[in-house]
Amino acid sequence: MNEFTVNALKCPNPSCSAGPWDSWKALLVHINHKFSQCKDFRYTSPDPVALQDYFCPPITLEEAPLYSATPIPDLPLNPGTPQFIDSHPTASRAYGKARNTLEKMDSDQYAHRRVHNAFYPFSDRSEWELARFLCQSSLKQGEIDAFLKLPWIVARKLSFASYHVLRSFIEALPHTPEWRTTEIIVDGYPTTKPLTLLYRDGLECAEFLAGNPVFGPSILLQPQRVYTNREKSSREYSEFMTADNAWEYQNQLPEGGTLVGIVGASDKTAVTMGTGGLQMHPTFITLANFTSEVRMKESNRAWMCVAFMPIPHFEVHPDYQSILAARVWHKCVDIFSSRLKQAARVGYYMPDPNGVLRQAFTPLVGWIADLPEQQLIAATAASASPTSTATTKDFGDPFPHLPRRGADTLRQIYQLALTVDPWDLSKFQVAAKLLHLSGVHLPFWRDWSQADPSKFLNPEILHSGHKFFFDHVLAWCKEALGPPELDARYMSLHTRIGTRHFPEGICHVKQMTGREHREIQRTIVAVIAGACSGGFVRAVRAIVDFIYQMQAPVFTNSTINALVESLKEFHDEKHHVLEAGARRGEKTTIEHFNIPKLEVLQATAQAIRGNGNLMQWSADATERLLQTNCKHTFRQGSNHRGFDEQCVRMLDRAEKIHQFDLFTALRSRGLELTNHAHPNAQGPDSHPLYTWLSRVAPGDKMVGVPRPVCNLFLKGSLGSDTSSLAAYHLNGSPDIPIISINDAASLFGLQDLRPALGDYHRGLSYVQRNGRRVSDNHTTLPFSHIRVWLKFKIQQHSVHNPNSVIPSRTVQALPPSSYNKHGHCDTVLINSIDGNTDSLAQIRIIFQPIFPGVPRKRNSSPASPTLLYAQTFKYAGRRDQDGTLLEEPNVDMYLLQRHCRSTALPSGEKVRMGEVIPIQAVTQPVELVPVYGQKLDSQWTSNTSLELPTNFYLNNFDDKDFYHRILTSYL
Repeated sequence: MNEFTVNALKCPNPSCSAGPWDSWKALLVHINHKFSQCKDFRYTSPDPVALQDYFCPPITLEEAPLYSATPIPDLPLNPGTPQFIDSHPTASRAYGKARNTLEKMDSDQYAHRRVHNAFYPFSDRSEWELARFLCQSSLKQGEIDAFLKLPWIVARKLSFASYHVLRSFIEALPHTPEWRTTEIIVDGYPTTKPLTLLYRDGLECAEFLAGNPVFGPSILLQPQRVYTNREKSSREYSEFMTADNAWEYQNQLPEGGTLVGIVGASDKTAVTMGTGGLQMHPTFITLANFTSEVRMKESNRAWMCVAFMPIPHFEVHPDYQSILAARVWHKCVDIFSSRLKQAARVGYYMPDPNGVLRQAFTPLVGWIADLPEQQLIAATAASASPTSTATTKDFGDPFPHLPRRGADTLRQIYQLALTVDPWDLSKFQVAAKLLHLSGVHLPFWRDWSQADPSKFLNPEILHSGHKFFFDHVLAWCKEALGPPELDARYMSLHTRIGTRHFPEGICHVKQMTGREHREIQRTIVAVIAGACSGGFVRAVRAIVDFIYQMQAPVFTNSTINALVESLKEFHDEKHHVLEAGARRGEKTTIEHFNIPKLEVLQATAQAIRGNGNLMQWSADATERLLQTNCKHTFRQGSNHRGFDEQCVRMLDRAEKIHQFDLFTALRSRGLELTNHAHPNAQGPDSHPLYTWLSRVAPGDKMVGVPRPVCNLFLKGSLGSDTSSLAAYHLNGSPDIPIISINDAASLFGLQDLRPALGDYHRGLSYVQRNGRRVSDNHTTLPFSHIRVWLKFKIQQHSVHNPNSVIPSRTVQALPPSSYNKHGHCDTVLINSIDGNTDSLAQIRIIFQPIFPGVPRKRNSSPASPTLLYAQTFKYAGRRDQDGTLLEEPNVDMYLLQRHCRSTALPSGEKVRMGEVIPIQAVTQPVELVPVYGQKLDSQWTSNTSLELPTNFYLNNFDDKDFYHRILTSYL
């Protein structure tokens, strides 16, 4: 391996007398040597008087001769959209070869025994699979012992005859980053029980993740600037490595250095249900280099639990509990991140997933946390924003305040520490509050190169978006409409498969999940329209617009501007909420909008340009990590004594099992332990492990491997041409195998079915017939019977990534019944039937003709197409002078009416317009919401809300992809 020379280098450990060294490699070999006293060196927290030196100067190293290695190609981040990419010119050179995470398993103490038996210490694959099953099951120790003593099992002569032997075998598997423990003592402040920190070395975890071959096709090692046109006037922001901060971080690194961005996440959670009061405070890390879709899925194991923070209870006055607890938390982060800080400053050689050695620098680039945790991290008080200079009185301002730079916070702490002893808590805390500081005098990020809370803390969608909506916006709507009216409207909405319905209303629920928050957001604008003032509806619609726009996986300059405009519109209209008296406290109305979560939203545009899309910084992944790493493991523990230690042991065994399972799946087949990107790959893969194994070992089913969304385009489904806009799927067996046309018309209440089939069979389009029905009920057709389905699935490509699919959705067409005399039929968007704009229709029946003499197996062919009978709607809203459709004011939704024939029945009942169309005419499931007006009609229920009303709104908030499809068409 080639190396470069610099001036004489000294060891960063002040107590080390070795050296100096003439190369960075020699210095790093010394630091990382297993017998070196500097291997476990930790940065000591400097005194406050040294705060002005906390920021590290840029590192300048001479250019080095490079090892020639195959570079990891640039990923097409948004395939299907023309992209022009500038990669950072000095980033991520190769310095040699090294073993990746899986290849290192070939060098442990038992590697020589796995030459002939990849499953050692187990005798073969079958024994390993049994051991894996027992360890991953919910069986207790005694139950496993009882199972292993069964005569049939004993006769198998397993290598392990008891749980303890089995556990010793698991402990002997190749190791993952090891757990450590240390006791935290705060001199002069005793605690009710010892403070024990369980942690892993942060750098070891980062190296483990960076070298994991599973993530080979899903890692970005060079910052990029992505443009959508050749002139490079339209910038695109998606992954962290495409945003401005990644480029700026790279500029501070020596030539050839690799930016390995560290992302932290933490939250305190209760692990007991109902009673007990036990809490855990875990911390996790991942790498910002992984694509956001990989990081957002907990099942991809792109995150590692790096510490369980102690939750201290000091024997002091309650006023000092929080400041002491905050200081302990920062000290704990100091401990597990000390080598990460060192690597961020001087670099650390580690292999990438392909086994290419990189000089990695590990700045802290992101931390996912809710608002209180962000204030803890930034060392700010609850009265101040963690990322801006705004304080309580400024939280409702309609403009963003200046960023709260880390240097400014450190300068305030430094000046304060010069005048007040930080351990004189009574005085220091009072003085800190006056400066809107929390009282933490040594924030962990003070000596982490390039770390700045205003950069690495981002608006968090789950809490700042969805939770803000539930806590505030929904509360305003309850006050404006009244709980009975709001509940009745939600109860009356048409029910659909895959969407949450609220049969008992929403106002009585005190606590909801993030998914339920999202479900209420979908329909809140259309539900309150008519019962509230136009300005009130505009304010609610603007903030819901903003929350939907925040969730885009890809941003451009125009979509960022639209996001900013939505927030501006909310601030322009929010006074209508106050005028309605809808913002209330426990006893009286509130006349301001000084809401902390509202102020955080002002930083969204800056955060997107700096760190990429906001979804990757959502706490959704963290919430799932809390479930798998804390709550599930806690419930599997024995007596819940020392439950932190029990969780650590279980997590360690689970990681070893997962790694060994992958290793044996590859090694037992003689396959490479490197996951090279497939030459036909068309973009980032959100399920890299499944894709890798399905390609190299298609017959092997590895337990716990997350599976991607079922792709109907690849399953030979109806209309599944890859160029099609949608793919469709029907169950193999129809719900009604055979029924005559007349009986079907009677069963589904479609007296127009035969005439509509006659016009369709004769090839007479709506335009050719001028909308009139030509055929009648005596029309002769080449078939007399049909087979009927009650539902079908439809799937589309993502609007942001045409090479990926979104989950399929189900469209129902149920016939009238004693329970529901109108039937239960969903609405869809279909290709234009009048030659103008796309049409809206309600699907009434899904069927295939049964032609005489045609073998049954051919009834799914073009000779027997799948057809739909659909009743259409017409656009009834405003149009401009050119005849272009306009959305209705306030709600910004299209207005629709039932399309009926000009002639009515003798009873006076209007006859709905219906057409027979091929299933391929359906392009999108949609939701129609009745125009409720001032008061809900008591006859409207979830069974009748699509049948009795005359006017409807086309709900553009029905689905995120549908919303962004509409938004993109405007921009």
